[in-house]
Amino acid sequence: MRAVLPILTTAIITMVVFVTKVIVISNIVGFIPANVLDVASLRLGITMLILGPLSVAGSHAARAELLHRMRYQAHHDSLTDVLSRNGFVQASHALLKRLTHEGSSAAVLMLDLDHFKRVNDNHGHASGDRLLRDVSQVLTESLRPQDVLGRIGGEEFAVVLPHISFEDATAIAERLCHTVRSGRFLTAHHEPLQATLSIGLAYKQTLQHGDSLEDLLREADLALYQAKAQGRDCAVWTAPLSAA
Repeated sequence: MRAVLPILTTAIITMVVFVTKVIVISNIVGFIPANVLDVASLRLGITMLILGPLSVAGSHAARAELLHRMRYQAHHDSLTDVLSRNGFVQASHALLKRLTHEGSSAAVLMLDLDHFKRVNDNHGHASGDRLLRDVSQVLTESLRPQDVLGRIGGEEFAVVLPHISFEDATAIAERLCHTVRSGRFLTAHHEPLQATLSIGLAYKQTLQHGDSLEDLLREADLALYQAKAQGRDCAVWTAPLSAA
């Protein structure tokens, strides 16, 4: 619709300019040219021919924009604007399918905001929501463009890292912990707020048919529980799994 508006505006301005010129000339010379009505009718006809298709195109553009917005809302979390659970699962399934076909590597991270319930209890749910938004932004900025990030429930997030070595995957996990730990977060009342992450990581050096997102998430979740058992604010990973 936005692309159609400049053309529509130009057509209307052209007609207005023509009519204005005729009026100005008529006032100066004291008469109206004999064929001015024919010319005006022609101009008006051409303008209407332009406006008809533009109206149809504008309607289609508005419908396409609405459908795009609905698809975006269906796959993204309304609070944090990262992928929702369903959006993450769909995107990750498609990505892992392609990586499996290529015989490539991937890492899956499960992330949990430590003691998030305390934030809601001590500072209110508005502060909890703000922290989720701010941490989501920090995570998005800390990941690579090809990585897939989603909020899968409450204070839990998940990430798929494609085409990555085990060393780089663990380095990213530790960097995410450090970035959140050193972040300057605020409550809804603009009071300083400390936040930390616990992360579990599962890695597959060569994805094969039969390797599923669910299995990798389950393995990463087990590593996440180990991170919590070790005192939180850390990343734990399993040994790399290579092709059998």
